[in-house]
Amino acid sequence: MDRRLPPPPPSREEVERKLLDLIAGRITREEASAWASPWAGAYESGIEDEALEDALQGLYLADGPTIDRPYLYERVDFEKWLADFHEKTSGESK
Repeated sequence: MDRRLPPPPPSREEVERKLLDLIAGRITREEASAWASPWAGAYESGIEDEALEDALQGLYLADGPTIDRPYLYERVDFEKWLADFHEKTSGESK
């Protein structure tokens, strides 16, 4: 197992932009997952920001398959991830 630390985490603004791009269809689920994989798929992410870590996990799982349809998560889920991200970061400086 590769236990190297991932690159420095993205900013909250970058993560929010990726969620918005995913919701709007400007990026594919696979692109969102690949972008988040260095952090969400890491043995140790090094991220202490819970809102950031949760959003990255969601992006990483965006292309997850299921048995009864092509993908486990849908646009409504992406919108919920963004709403949760905003709720967790409201009132905090980004």
